[in-house]
Amino acid sequence: MATPRSVLSSTVIALSLFSLVACAQTPVGAETATPTATTSSTASADPASDEPTVPDQVFGGDCAAVLSVDDAGTVLGTAASAQSVMASLLPFSQSARDVGGLNCGWDSADESVPAGLRVTILPAEAVGEQAVTEDNYCDVLPGEGECLFSVVEQGWWFSGTMLPLTTSSVDTINAQVGTLTSLFVTAASAAESADDFAPATPLDGEWSGDVDCSALAQVVDAAALLNQPGVTLAADAPVGAIEAPPGYFAAGDAAGFTGCTWFGSAGDGGTESQGIFAYYLAGGSWIEAEVAALPGAQELSGDGIDRAYLVTDPALSAGRAGVLHVFDGVNWLAITGGPASIDESYLPFASALIAERNTAN
Repeated sequence: MATPRSVLSSTVIALSLFSLVACAQTPVGAETATPTATTSSTASADPASDEPTVPDQVFGGDCAAVLSVDDAGTVLGTAASAQSVMASLLPFSQSARDVGGLNCGWDSADESVPAGLRVTILPAEAVGEQAVTEDNYCDVLPGEGECLFSVVEQGWWFSGTMLPLTTSSVDTINAQVGTLTSLFVTAASAAESADDFAPATPLDGEWSGDVDCSALAQVVDAAALLNQPGVTLAADAPVGAIEAPPGYFAAGDAAGFTGCTWFGSAGDGGTESQGIFAYYLAGGSWIEAEVAALPGAQELSGDGIDRAYLVTDPALSAGRAGVLHVFDGVNWLAITGGPASIDESYLPFASALIAERNTAN
């Protein structure tokens, strides 16, 4: 059987894996498009009968039903707290939910003591051969990385990472991993039947297959549409948080998540490096009402746009935003980036991306 390995630095797991939106500045020279914006707290129209419904989640979406804070503390060897950052509403972080899964996290209650757990629970059938039970012991020395764990039990896959205390011995860490996997076996016995979370039947108009970013760049001129000449497609760029546990990526594959990345220059004189990330989730428009209800969400309209919302980053001023969410039929496109902010001038770019996806479909 496979052996867990260290894949991350010891500082990475202390970051929020569920918050992927970057702070940004207004792009220089970006032409203002013609869309109108109105503040909105709810979806603008009732969903059609063939639109996706909000997926049910294992354990009712409650991480405490998977692992209590006290049990998390026992595993980590220090008092723990549940991760307080809400899962970001982006296609990558919502992929597990799309297939009935759940992302959970716990950290040391003392912020000065690095320690933490991340776990993704998924229906094993949804991710196929990626769901495997491993020999769950830690093969890294204390303070030198995270332990991977992988447990398949009663049709559920528990996949994630543990950052142990730097003061723990190797024997102690392996005993903690053993305790953790036993707790997952117990949790699986209390979970809903995995048979109730079979992959949904694709809906009419649902995007299929991965995006061919190179082919897309041939028909979507990002530099021209954004009036940013230095922006070009980034070959082989990751389309999700590279520090995320394995279950995140498996969930993305199962849910129909894909995306493309552009890099270039921004700022005065083009001295700042900019990234622009377009993330797609086929059949993901079930999230629309939640996006529209986010504080500061503005509903937009523009040519070639079905429904769109600009979501302001609370860390920035009200006139700047972090994510442009566009819903086309049953599908979801989210555009984010940094350091330049995403604003309504990105709507023509979003429209072109959607048109290409619909044509490729």
